[in-house]
Parts: sequence; structure tokens; C-alpha cells
Amino acid sequence: IGANPASADDFLQTSGSVTFAAGQEQLTIRVPVRGDYSGEANEDFRLSLNSTDGVVFTQATADATIVNDDVSLNIVATDARHVEGHDGLQTVYTFTVSRSGNLDLATSVDWSLQGLADAADFLGGVLPSGTLNFASGEADSQTISITVIGDRLVEPDETFQVVLGNASAGSDIKVGSATGTIVSDDVHWDIGVTATPVEGD
Repeated sequence: IGANPASADDFLQTSGSVTFAAGQEQLTIRVPVRGDYSGEANEDFRLSLNSTDGVVFTQATADATIVNDDVSLNIVATDARHVEGHDGLQTVYTFTVSRSGNLDLATSVDWSLQGLADAADFLGGVLPSGTLNFASGEADSQTISITVIGDRLVEPDETFQVVLGNASAGSDIKVGSATGTIVSDDVHWDIGVTATPVEGD
């Protein structure tokens, strides 16, 4: 029911029966829900009663909501394609990590680089990495800034991926990588020497 209904995978059991003893007026139905680490919207479901014994119900349905308590994490390249530049020129590439779901939950996630670019392409001569920490109730996005160092090497364009991993408990990485591109702007020149024949005597 609703805009985001629960599915059968959300439950350990989806049907059953209850029997009232003589003189008993009330019974409790417990619906076992299967927990997960998926950051998602709240999900609704409806419990319906039916009987083959001719029972007449004054109310045969009741609605309930599975409240999400997890976080979803996503990364996107915000400004991550630049011309490399020369002689140590520093260019900043940016990536945005956003989270959704239960923002009351403190969240941490590691990030690191993979791809064709090597350590010499980055500030300090090492492949950047780090950890993002979202405090409880903190804004739902943070920025990763990566500094690329220009050179005069003649080489093809280089790509690298910023990859998320090791998310804290209760967090689900939905989109875990984004790509940056270092566009080469260096040119190789060949200078040739042409011999001039000597006329002779």
C-alpha cells in the first residue's frame, strides 16, 4: 500500500492463523520483519484478516509502517575533468558524497583512488585517501577535494576513480565510485636536420 509498499523480502513470514479460546476476547498478531542495511524510504504494509468459518469482521485490515533506520551513500563527480597543465600547476578535482535515509545516525565511510593515474600525478606524490565522518544530524553531503599536479610528460589522458568502502554499520553504499579525468595538454616535437648536398669541384 502507499507510495512505497513493502515487499515479501521484507518479512520472515507473510501469513498465519490465530485461534480464540472460549471466552477469549483479544489476541496479538506479531509480524516478523527482516532487517537489512539498505538505506531506503519508509515502507508501508497492510495486515488483512479473513476467515472460512463465516466470521463477520467489524474491521478486517490494519496498516503499519516499517521505519527505515539505515543510511544510503552515493558519490558523484562534481568538477572532475580538467586539463593537466605544466610544471607543477595544481588543479583541484572535486567529488560529492551524499547520504540519505536516517540522518540521525552517525556515519563514516573510507575513500581511496584506483585507475590509470599514478601517485606522481597527485599532490605529495602519493595516492590520496581518507575518511568522511557525518555526525548525527549533520548536513547530508560532503566534498572530497583532490589536487592534481601538472607536468610536461607527453602521455594520453589519464582517468582515476574515487571509490567508497568500509561504511559504518547501518550504512549502504549505493553508488560507490566516480571518475576523474586528467586531460593531457603536452605535445612532442621532432626536429629534423636535412643535409644539403655539396656541389663539388
